[in-house]
Amino acid sequence: MNAPMTKAEAIAARDVTELTRALRADLTKGNDNIPGDLKKRKGWLVWKVTEINPATGKFNKIPIYPRTRKNRHGEQGTEADLANLGTWDDAHKAITEDKSISGVGLALLPALGVVALDVDHCIESGELRDDVVRLTNDTYCEISPSGTGIRAFWCGVASDGKNHDAGFELFHAKGFVTVTGNQVENDYYLFASDAIPLLDGTAQAELEQLSRATGRISKVSTLGRLKETAASDPRLQAINAAGLYERDMGGGKHSIKCPFESAHSDCGRPGGDGDTVYFQPHTNSYADGYIHCSHTHGNDQSKYWEAIGYDVEVEAFGNLDAGEWPIPQPIPDDLPPVPPFDLALLPDALRPWIADIAERMQICPDIPAIGAVTALSAAVGRRVQIMPKAHDDWTVVPNLWGMVVAPPGYMKSPALSEVMKPLHLLESEAHREYEIARAAWEIQKECTAIANSAAKSATLAKLKRDPAAEIAAAQPEPDEPIAIRYCVNNFSLEALGEVLMGNPHGVLAFSDEIHGLLMMAQKPGNEGLNDFLLSAWNGDGSFTFDRIGRGLNRRIDHVCVAVLGGIQPGRLVEHVTGATHGGAGDSGLVQRFQLLTWPDLREEWQLVDRKPDRDAQVAAYKVFEQAVGRGDSAGFDTGGEVDSGVDVRRFDPTAQEAFYVWLERLEQELRGDSLPPVMASHLSKYRSLVPSLALIFAVADGVQGAIPLRYLQQAIGWAEYLRPHAERVYACTTRPDTRHARALLNKIRTGAIADDFTPRDVYLKGWSLLDRDGVTKAVELLSDLGYLRSGQKRQQSGGGRPSICYRINPNAKG
Repeated sequence: MNAPMTKAEAIAARDVTELTRALRADLTKGNDNIPGDLKKRKGWLVWKVTEINPATGKFNKIPIYPRTRKNRHGEQGTEADLANLGTWDDAHKAITEDKSISGVGLALLPALGVVALDVDHCIESGELRDDVVRLTNDTYCEISPSGTGIRAFWCGVASDGKNHDAGFELFHAKGFVTVTGNQVENDYYLFASDAIPLLDGTAQAELEQLSRATGRISKVSTLGRLKETAASDPRLQAINAAGLYERDMGGGKHSIKCPFESAHSDCGRPGGDGDTVYFQPHTNSYADGYIHCSHTHGNDQSKYWEAIGYDVEVEAFGNLDAGEWPIPQPIPDDLPPVPPFDLALLPDALRPWIADIAERMQICPDIPAIGAVTALSAAVGRRVQIMPKAHDDWTVVPNLWGMVVAPPGYMKSPALSEVMKPLHLLESEAHREYEIARAAWEIQKECTAIANSAAKSATLAKLKRDPAAEIAAAQPEPDEPIAIRYCVNNFSLEALGEVLMGNPHGVLAFSDEIHGLLMMAQKPGNEGLNDFLLSAWNGDGSFTFDRIGRGLNRRIDHVCVAVLGGIQPGRLVEHVTGATHGGAGDSGLVQRFQLLTWPDLREEWQLVDRKPDRDAQVAAYKVFEQAVGRGDSAGFDTGGEVDSGVDVRRFDPTAQEAFYVWLERLEQELRGDSLPPVMASHLSKYRSLVPSLALIFAVADGVQGAIPLRYLQQAIGWAEYLRPHAERVYACTTRPDTRHARALLNKIRTGAIADDFTPRDVYLKGWSLLDRDGVTKAVELLSDLGYLRSGQKRQQSGGGRPSICYRINPNAKG
């Protein structure tokens, strides 16, 4: 079987089918990257490729309405056009159903409030051109379908324009742009949210200028550049501040008054010194600014500057050659190291299945392993529980919350979907049975109603003849069948509550993006959902809620909800920072994700195209069937120590002793003062995590009765694996300065910050992570590491104290 063509190969071969396949594959990878701020707008189209020009490397893009699947035609923005534009869901459905569609796009109309920039041929050898980096660094930017250009998006307004020569095109009120999700890794990518920033007036004017038809940017003359540079020369500023500046003589010279004019022989003569005293900035072929005086007192530069009041020592470091500056030290890594996942930590019944998924998807096994164990904890639910101590009645419900941290496009969503399949199959089977039971119930209910109606008529006739006659009791209505659920995707309090009313063993709440759940729980007015989820984490608490149409005081005796999903690193930082510094996210939810993994990205990749391991799948699916009581050998021992029908386990004697040793070490560490509070809070959840995992692994391998030592050892191995991942997650709160320093260094390297800047120059820009406090932390760390040196800058006019400024190490810009 031949390998699929790349886009370049498909274009060279003029193969529309292969090009369409490659474009669709790119969109599948980048789907999660497209911001919600764009997805929520009703202006989506889809498009097809019908012609390819291999000479230019270009191909056409025919816009199509996503619902009618007809070509977009006629005047744009009319009532008919607006009615046919679709939602994101419409476009996604169209490209899913029609394999001939190449991609999705957004129509640009004033009502959408979106500005899009298209820049052609700005990517060479995988690098984005510096001027385009500067223009797009703070917003969502993606690589175009051709792979050589970009699209960038803002909220706001702008004038449409196209500059063919420079390759810039600006959209706001007409046309459409393709959307790929192939995101550029800029500042917005590092600290992304679903919001698209507002295009400010300065940026709007620059984009409109670049996109004008002339495409000509005026060139500054050599003399003009000389004057511009001299105007910011610190020595010339000092001369001006001292009141000694007279005029620009041209050619880079500036007439000034001599600080020692009283010593001149012609002192007091009408006309003064004329132009016999002048200053030449370092821009005019001087290593340093130089004062020249034709009079006899000499040209000792140090005396001149001392008399003017300018400290040349402060400026000296700015004149160092790149070779004389120190080599900057690397910024400490934001992410502490984490160990790779060891497949030996999995129970025998699940290990081949997880290994198969990881190999076929070419991802590290951490992601499917976390998903599978969390999903299995939901299947077990409250059916099997564990008493971790030999005599105490402390009981743990093995209900787990799992979160996978990975950047967009790292296959976390497909991997989690794969391990969710057993629950989905069980739920489909349960739903079919429910439909049959409900149909039978409807018939039985109708029969009961008919029988009761006939009995009522007979009774009324009997009472007419004999008022003292005995009244027969009506037949009770049959109980309505309850739909068995194993997983839900709706996180609202009412929806979860209704599901749990009929499923007391618990369910799994799955979200492809946990960010949405955390934001929903933080939203004002949603405090009830937050409290509900906190109760559901233990798996054994009760909860009472109200629902319009269903009645008040609806009580759930045992709230048990496992949670599973993924999140992007940038979004996780927001929640962890809020949770640990008293922000909006300080709700206690983040700390309850015991199965929290942030694996290193797998660098090696090889093409794997084979069928899934059927035997491994069958064995794993059977584990889930037995856990919910649907397999051939389903069912658990019912010890009845807590609730009737609940299988309650303990450790066997060897495992019990080992658990006490592990628990003692944990408690001593938690009660000491060596842990940051956030880590102490997280690790305290391991008290229940380790016995929960040991129980789940034993259930997976079909063990009945007491839990053997091997499963406790696996569970402790998981705790040792998970701890460094938690430390990586919480490092953004224990080592926050590196985030600000990296943000500032990125601005320096893209040319957004000029040499000799002040902190005020930076924080007034309003850049992410670079507010007043962030800039202070950034310059302190970058100065310590050799990227910056501080000095003083005098005001061009007036007195006052000089401001602190920073010179940039030339070696920092590489």
